[in-house]
Amino acid sequence: MNQHTGSRQPTGALDPALDDPALDRGDQPPVPRALIRFRFDRAAFALFVGLAGVLAISAFADLNGPEVAESDALRFEPAPDPSPDTQSTAVTNARPESERVHFDSERTALLATPALAQLPYDWESLLPQWRLEFIEGNDRVAGYTWSQEQRIEVFVRSDATSNDVARILAHELGHAVDLTHNTAEERQAWLDQRGADDATPWWPSSGAADFETGAGDFAECFTVWLIGDDDYRSVVGPAPSAADLELIAQLAS
Repeated sequence: MNQHTGSRQPTGALDPALDDPALDRGDQPPVPRALIRFRFDRAAFALFVGLAGVLAISAFADLNGPEVAESDALRFEPAPDPSPDTQSTAVTNARPESERVHFDSERTALLATPALAQLPYDWESLLPQWRLEFIEGNDRVAGYTWSQEQRIEVFVRSDATSNDVARILAHELGHAVDLTHNTAEERQAWLDQRGADDATPWWPSSGAADFETGAGDFAECFTVWLIGDDDYRSVVGPAPSAADLELIAQLAS
C-alpha cells in the first residue's frame, strides 16, 4: 500500500522523491522501489502496533483509576452543603430502625455496643438518615464517612478496645453532623472562631488525612466535646476552648 499525504497515486506509480538520484546518499546503488515500499509499509505497521499498545495501556489505566495512597488518618468523603430542603427530607425519610446499625461479626458487636452507649449524643434522632457499620479491622484506615450514602464505617482492629471504637465513631459522627446541619456560613464561622489560617480548606482531598482541614478540625473538636481530648489530633488549632465547645454544642443540635 502506498503511504502518501495528499492525492493517492495509482498502484505501481513511481514516487518522484524516492526515485530521484539526487536523494541517494553515498555511492550505494539505488535501492529497488519494491524493497523501499516493503520497508516503509513494515515501519508503518510497527508504528501502528506501538500506538495501539499505548492506547490499550491508557484505557486500562483509566478503567482502574489512579492509584491513591491511603492514610492512617481518618478519611471522609466531602459533599455539597446540605440545603434546608435536604435536611427536612432527611428527617422525613429516616432509615428504618433495623437498618441503623450493622455489626459484621460478634467481636465487633461486643466492642461497638458499649462504645455506642458511651457517647452522650442522640445521633438516632439528630442524624435520622445515617447508618453506622462496624467492620472487622482495616490496618490502614480507622473510619470512613460516605456523604452521599449517609453511611459511616468504623473499622474495628484486632487490638482495639471499646474506647478506641468510641473515639473513631465520635470523629466520624462529627463529619456526619457537619454534613447534615452546617451551612457554608457556619463553617466559616467555625474557622474564624478557631483562628484558622485563611488558606485552610474545609474539605480534605481524596485519600488525604483530614486533620489539616476545617472538616477534620470540626470533627476532632466534636470528639472532644463528647468524650474528651486524650487523643486530640487536629493541626488546624489547639485543643478546643470552652468557647469552641459552646459553638460545637450550638452547631451539633
